[in-house]
Amino acid sequence: MAARTCETCRAIIGALIRVGAPSTQLGDVEEEGKAQATSTVPLDHFDARLRSLVKLKRAYERDLPANEPDTVEHEHKKGIVVGMQMAIDKICKETGIEVDDPPPPKARRRALPTTAPASLVAVPAAEIAPHTTNGLSKMAARLLRTAVARGRPIPNDELATLSGYSTSGSFSEALADLRDGGLFSGNGSANKVTPLGVARAGKVQPLPTGQKLLAHWQSKLDVMPAKLLGVIVEIAAQQHEDAIPNNAIAEAAEYQMSGSFSSAMARLRKLNLIDRKTNRPDRKSVV
Repeated sequence: MAARTCETCRAIIGALIRVGAPSTQLGDVEEEGKAQATSTVPLDHFDARLRSLVKLKRAYERDLPANEPDTVEHEHKKGIVVGMQMAIDKICKETGIEVDDPPPPKARRRALPTTAPASLVAVPAAEIAPHTTNGLSKMAARLLRTAVARGRPIPNDELATLSGYSTSGSFSEALADLRDGGLFSGNGSANKVTPLGVARAGKVQPLPTGQKLLAHWQSKLDVMPAKLLGVIVEIAAQQHEDAIPNNAIAEAAEYQMSGSFSSAMARLRKLNLIDRKTNRPDRKSVV
């Protein structure tokens, strides 16, 4: 028996299942599906596709606890699950279809000991290995070690990039944990490691200098900003004028003066790798 159903709901299911993995951009999915929606659809077929969507969501939920909570992959899958749940809730509400959708499994977390092991108590804080989180989350521990290795106040963007993260919500939470624990002071433009933070980080290898520092930065950047940074350092070593024109940088790097070029240069300036007015490399950052 055919039944009139909500075009938006049909569009969501059709588009999500057609691409094989659901999109978190539900607005775009709805618009795409509306253009192809028909006026009627068998209710049992509609119900079956909804249940397929629920089954796919469960598969993603089961996979979440197995991933590190601070990784890009985990955040991506979490966003997919949220998007699917929004679609399922909306479809069930507008069609009256009920599905068996139990809550997702909870991630199993290892209980923290109530007392510190004797071996840890006996070891001075300065001798704790760099990989030891010592009660911090993986992200907070990495941010702390990166800031210690930098050896001077470090802005959020620079801290995130050198640590291999983006300035996301998880990043902000990790920073808040470090400040609440008395390991960080200052603000987003100049995060400072406190003496307690230095001791908590343990033995940390400082960042390299010279060409090795340049190579280290390039390994943390996307292709175009990394190449432009190398070109800028080369030009600055050959000429000592106050400013390096954008067109000279683009020509030396064999790039066009495009929006991508401007974005890459803006990225270098935001990270304080080059001077905002002269385009010359910052001596404290890369040379």
